[in-house]
Amino acid sequence: MNVNNIIAGLQNMSEDDVRKINQAAYDIIIAARKQKIAAKKGELYVGMWVTFQGKKGVIRKVNRTKCVVEVSGGPLGSQSWNVPMTMLTPVSPSNPIV
Repeated sequence: MNVNNIIAGLQNMSEDDVRKINQAAYDIIIAARKQKIAAKKGELYVGMWVTFQGKKGVIRKVNRTKCVVEVSGGPLGSQSWNVPMTMLTPVSPSNPIV
């Protein structure tokens, strides 16, 4: 079954059936996202060096879905960023912040 067949089939369904399908799709997406975050959360810890969007920093706090990452340098000294876990990539400690 491909996407075009599914979309064509939706046009022949009642509004209730379409809402049920929409809710099921939403639940699948949310479950996959939670699983991805849980897997990433197991890899991350306070004090770990990470990169995100070209920046390097140290994790200062691990929250439910995001980490507080301290990035040093720049005109304001060090800055704290609230970064989604899925955007973080671990870096070896031998690559310190420049």
